[in-house]
This record gives sequence, structure tokens and C-alpha cells, in this order.
Amino acid sequence: LEDVPLRVRVMGEDLVLFRDGSGRIGLLVLNCSHRGTSLEFGLIQERGIVCCYHGWHFDIDGTILDTPAEPA
Repeated sequence: LEDVPLRVRVMGEDLVLFRDGSGRIGLLVLNCSHRGTSLEFGLIQERGIVCCYHGWHFDIDGTILDTPAEPA
């Protein structure tokens, strides 16, 4: 894994594999839970990955860290 996310298919399920800025490896469902955009185009952060479309920030385990432009 380098500095771009990698689309993988495991047992018929589409996933995205990535290494965040702190070196941790993440494996998430391919599509963002917000609007379904592919996270293979996501932006790697120090902690996790950010969806390129609306900026939702996910940790390596899928925990949502930030939801910009959404109500609290």
C-alpha cells in the first residue's frame, strides 16, 4: 500500500484498502455511507480517509470522525 487507496474484492464484496498517514491499515466498504461515492478516490489523512465528494472523514475501522456541513 502506498499513498492512494486500493479497490479490492474479497468474497464478492467490494472494499477499499488503505494506509493512513500514521501507518495504520484500514479496510472499509467501497462506498461512502453518506452518498455512495467510491472511497477509492478518497483522500488519505493522518487519521483515516476522507470522502472526496462531501468530505466525510472515516477512521480505519469505519468510525465516522467528521461530517462537514451536516447538523450536529
